[in-house]
Amino acid sequence: LAAAAPSVTPAGQELARQLRAQERAHATELARLAKQPAPTQPDLSPAAAERVLAAHGIDVALDALRSERQWFTLLESLERLLEGVHFQALGRLTNPAHATLLARIMASEAQHSTLLLSFNNPQNIQLDVSEGQIKGRVR
Repeated sequence: LAAAAPSVTPAGQELARQLRAQERAHATELARLAKQPAPTQPDLSPAAAERVLAAHGIDVALDALRSERQWFTLLESLERLLEGVHFQALGRLTNPAHATLLARIMASEAQHSTLLLSFNNPQNIQLDVSEGQIKGRVR
């Protein structure tokens, strides 16, 4: 949705598209390791997307997002959610290859977070790296 939002600049839309493509690649690889079919892109209305987000603790009214900053703040929240899910899963994995893949995906998620924070805070390096990355923990 952020990649098509009219309030998001072309550079922001491109970043959102690239991040979405990487997230899809992560999901496909995790599904392959779990011997599950590759996930498909759900065709969600904004209301359905809001319900899915709310079920994961992200309460947002998508039609109220009026600026690129608001969209990227939402994407930052999604990255933190993914980091947390991956972190919890990592402790349950017993296969070293699976744990290595998940650790690599988590490193990619950290890069995504940094990109999003940097995009939202281009002049303030203090805000460009999430607290979890500085202290080695997930928020």
